[in-house]
Amino acid sequence: MTIKFSQKIFKCSGCKAEFIPFDKGHKCPQCHKKVNKYIHEFIPMVKYTMLCNKKIYGKYLPGSYGIYSLMDYIQTTIFSIFDSAEAKKIKNRERFIDKYFENKFWKKRTYLKTHVKDIAYKLSNELEVVNSISRKAENQNEKKARK
Repeated sequence: MTIKFSQKIFKCSGCKAEFIPFDKGHKCPQCHKKVNKYIHEFIPMVKYTMLCNKKIYGKYLPGSYGIYSLMDYIQTTIFSIFDSAEAKKIKNRERFIDKYFENKFWKKRTYLKTHVKDIAYKLSNELEVVNSISRKAENQNEKKARK
């Protein structure tokens, strides 16, 4: 069973653009109107979903991940980026994310290009913290095993 994080997409009261206000003080990525609420659990839940999928399926985007909403599409895009970066052993994820989005086509929602890129940057930083903690734990376990 695929693990997904589902959340209602936010609609800007000004221009009606659909997006995910994932930080305090977020502005609409299309008209830049300030948003009064935000989905504080979005980044932690997507990170959790990614880590669970990685542990269970060996990659962030499982083979049977259905796309039924904009939220699913955004997550699929992000999961694909991180799977691709790992497969290519990319060290500079931010540069890789930039290059990925150079060629990404968003049809009528061009504002999403920058928005989803910002989400990917944020998740990249979050995952780096997780990876750093994991590396430290592995090093400590190796030291204990040698004793």
